[in-house]
Amino acid sequence: MTTTGTELLLDGLAYVESPRWHDDRLWFSHWGTGEIVAVDLDGKSEVVGRGPAGMGWATEWLPDGRMLLTGPALMRREPDGTMMRHADLGEI
Repeated sequence: MTTTGTELLLDGLAYVESPRWHDDRLWFSHWGTGEIVAVDLDGKSEVVGRGPAGMGWATEWLPDGRMLLTGPALMRREPDGTMMRHADLGEI
C-alpha cells in the first residue's frame, strides 16, 4: 500500500509513545492501557504484549527478531511468548 500525506490508522488512544517500524507494522507503547500495540497500514491493530508497571518503557528488537522491552530490567520475548530477563538496568 502506498500512501501520500497523512492517514489516521487508530484513534481513541491514551498516552502513546515510542513508535517503531518493524515487520511492516507500526509498534508503540500504549501507556494509557499498559499495552504494546502493532498496527498495519490498513489499520488492523493487535495487542502484542504488556509493558511493565509504571511509565518509561519501549520496544526494540534483537538482530534475530526477538522483541526487547525496556524497564527496570531489559526483557526479551522468546519465540514461545515468554518474557526473560536480558539485562538488569537497575544500576544505570
